[in-house]
Amino acid sequence: MAYLSVTNIQAELIGTFIEILIYGIYLVVFCKCLQVLQVKYTEGRPTSFMACTALAIFVLVSINAIMDILLAINAFTTHADVPQYAITYYTIIRRDLDIIKSTAYVAMTIVSDGLIARVVVWGRNVIFAGFLALLIAADISLGAHAVYLLAATRPGDDAL
Repeated sequence: MAYLSVTNIQAELIGTFIEILIYGIYLVVFCKCLQVLQVKYTEGRPTSFMACTALAIFVLVSINAIMDILLAINAFTTHADVPQYAITYYTIIRRDLDIIKSTAYVAMTIVSDGLIARVVVWGRNVIFAGFLALLIAADISLGAHAVYLLAATRPGDDAL
């Protein structure tokens, strides 16, 4: 029985293509979200919190997708004369792009968990609200620590 073998570099490229595809779907969902919020606003319902949250998540998801696209472009188009350069590119830490991408991901996690906590608190479920407050605190502390560790590495260090 033959197994399909996928190399790390193929996984990076496939992952980037899938992320772009899902980002396209997300753009449609975001536009529909804005339409729903506009209808609710015209009905006189408060929508500012949800609109700000949706916009913040959209911006952070966009930053994350742009960073992945830039990484893929740089990995596969720069130094085309060097054999297997993409493998080297993905294993070396590029401080600026990696920090921006990680910061956007951490912020997206915090905003999303905050939205979930807001909905749960709005539903008056105090037990889940306390659990989610702990989850948000863990997101903030672990996310800040992860970005700090990434910033403490020197550019060019091996990521593996």
